[in-house]
Amino acid sequence: QLAGIESPTAHGLLADIYSYAGEIEATIDFLNRSSFLQSHPELTSLLARAHLVNDEAETAKALIAARLVDFPESIELLLAKGEVAIFDGDATLATSVFESILKIDQENDLAWYGLGRIYSEREFVSEALDSLTTAIEINPMGAGYLGEKAVVETFANQYRAAEASFEQSLSQQAADAVALTGKGVLLLKQGKLEDAIQQFLKAGLLEPDLARVQVFLAIAYYQQGNADLALETLDLAKEIDDKDPLPYFLESTIRKERFQ
Repeated sequence: QLAGIESPTAHGLLADIYSYAGEIEATIDFLNRSSFLQSHPELTSLLARAHLVNDEAETAKALIAARLVDFPESIELLLAKGEVAIFDGDATLATSVFESILKIDQENDLAWYGLGRIYSEREFVSEALDSLTTAIEINPMGAGYLGEKAVVETFANQYRAAEASFEQSLSQQAADAVALTGKGVLLLKQGKLEDAIQQFLKAGLLEPDLARVQVFLAIAYYQQGNADLALETLDLAKEIDDKDPLPYFLESTIRKERFQ
């Protein structure tokens, strides 16, 4: 029914449906044929995200750069640019992009969340908590916001706060892979290895492309004394994200301890 409606909103909704269904090629094909693609930058941002999911980051970058010439203050394009920068591991560019969005719209929860993710990955605890708290205040139901905040609280050893955030996050969205991963880390730090592994396995089923899950799962396996399975899991993490140095560092640690 949506396909028969000639409006940019309908085209965007149909592209979202294809994307959520995992039909990435159909998403790309439909958007490339959309008569609104050139005039509506939000459709280009959807197309760029689809290429990013398809592991075509360079294509996504080119699309965004070309359209930003015509729409330099398009928040949707800038958000997509920030996501591509995170995918590339370019924290400096991503931070700059999200900060530029906030100069246009101080209440943009996605930009605050993007900053929170970057600070979280870099273990800048105070900055991460400030950014994520702001995102949650603007949009309490934002997907992944509470889960990411709980992850930061876990790394900061704020266990009670983390447990409360995980409980609230998973009550809102039981299939939140970020929250499940973070809860697994909390259990890991508490020495509950088997429970932690179950959380990581569940998160991995929900988000097979989330490298962080595999890294922590490998740590749990190694703490269980299963170094071979830990190394196999780290190999999977490297396949998912070949720009993350942590799996290589952990592998070197394991092999050094095994005199390899």
